[in-house]
Amino acid sequence: MISFGFADVAWIVLLVLLTSGCALVSRFGTGFFLTPLTIFVAANSLSLASYHLRLLDLREVSARTHLVVVLALVAFFFGFALAAPRKGLALAAQRERDTRGLGGFFYLTSLLSLVGWLVPLAILLRRYGSDQLARQPSILQNDFQMQFLGYLNVLGIAVLPAFVAKWHLARRRAIDMVLVTSSLVGLFLAGIKQFIFFSVFVAYVTLSILRPGRVRLRHCVLGAVVGLAFFVFYNHVVDVGATPIGGVSHFPGALRWMERPYLYLVGSWPAMEQASQGAIGEPPVAAYVTLQPLWKILGDGLHLVKTVPPYLPFADIGCSPFNVFSFAGELYWDLGLLGMLVVSSLVGFFSTELFIRGCQSRSWFLPLTYGLFAYVLAISFFAYYVKFMVVVLLLYVIGAGSFQRLLSRVHRNTNWDAND
Repeated sequence: MISFGFADVAWIVLLVLLTSGCALVSRFGTGFFLTPLTIFVAANSLSLASYHLRLLDLREVSARTHLVVVLALVAFFFGFALAAPRKGLALAAQRERDTRGLGGFFYLTSLLSLVGWLVPLAILLRRYGSDQLARQPSILQNDFQMQFLGYLNVLGIAVLPAFVAKWHLARRRAIDMVLVTSSLVGLFLAGIKQFIFFSVFVAYVTLSILRPGRVRLRHCVLGAVVGLAFFVFYNHVVDVGATPIGGVSHFPGALRWMERPYLYLVGSWPAMEQASQGAIGEPPVAAYVTLQPLWKILGDGLHLVKTVPPYLPFADIGCSPFNVFSFAGELYWDLGLLGMLVVSSLVGFFSTELFIRGCQSRSWFLPLTYGLFAYVLAISFFAYYVKFMVVVLLLYVIGAGSFQRLLSRVHRNTNWDAND
């Protein structure tokens, strides 16, 4: 049994201080709270600090693995510092946004999302019937995200952030609430918890740039509490096939429902330990994690190479199988220490560049694009997530946003984006 000791207290204090320091650098250096630096460091530090609470008996995470994580944070800070202007950021948000194309983007994305979940739902209702679906909502996890149609539903992740931008910058319509609710229904039916988290988080970050000062620490805490409640509800209603948690739990009886959220919060670190020790073997192809979108296109899409396994191998973390090893862990397993440091620095640099451009540009879709990329940073305590789905979303927002702005510029006299 692993006991809570002085080393755990020291790591908790160190990681909390590290997070607080980066938050202060962001707040006083940029005038913004949710900068790439704050998000990345807070996600990893607070997750690793939570591991040291020892609320489940997990495999020990070595000092070497801790050092790799700290080096990833330092490398990210280096990239952040390279992107920051020499005189400090002190960014003034662009108050006068060019909202051309925003309405068109919102309605187009809402329509695609609607098709993406109504058609699969109709097929499943015909296949299983409404009674069986109501009795076994776990069917959604396996069957709902159908080929091609599933990506239309994924576009619904961008509807709530676009709605937030439209609500604060442009003309509001009664139908907007109906459409954003529809997209959330589709994301819920997908049977994948992270879709809802993804959409809400991007909306938070987008709002933090469009309306500086509107998103504060208390809003983030409230969002975390609501997200936790949703997580627990989803596990009991949809994700009923999850592997039971074994081993010894130190949660009081009344808080046993916190075990699975806690496992998701901290499980990647003992999994990373197993990966770094070679307990799960080598990646099946070079840059298996880092170039996942490329392998998916070449393999699943074009059939030019052998299809690579869609999921990472499972690791024994002491109480449950786990197959995500954190941003730092997956890069370390995939590319080695030097590759992990280089990619961490590059992600720090480009995410900060995107953040700065989102703040200073008059464009409405650059803040939304930054919000999508910020999710990669927020989920970094759990997994490396520059994956095919995220790339599809980024390309869609940039492509459709640019096209809608061009369309509205050409057709200024139409009613499509009147007053938007």
